[in-house]
Amino acid sequence: LADRQAGLTTHTSLWPASPLFCDWLLDSKPLLQTPGTRVVELGSGTGHMAATLARNCEATVVATEIPRALEGLRAGVERMAPGAAVEVVDCDWAELTGVGT
Repeated sequence: LADRQAGLTTHTSLWPASPLFCDWLLDSKPLLQTPGTRVVELGSGTGHMAATLARNCEATVVATEIPRALEGLRAGVERMAPGAAVEVVDCDWAELTGVGT
């Protein structure tokens, strides 16, 4: 509720571009089937993209999100891709240092 009141709900909704971007990535599937390929999604939200890639590609998928959104991300990935190998990682962009310098 506090996130919603503060307008911080981007991690609780599926953005309309997500399915389109997944389709585009899956059209590039040969790249995602290359051994050792690692996909890192920054701001994974509901986990839609991470789950889609984990279900359909050989790439290792790392999904990142802010600490308060990790539980929802994990639940979303498990619901959309049960047993898939998606590593869920805490990544708060506000805490990063040295980025862009």
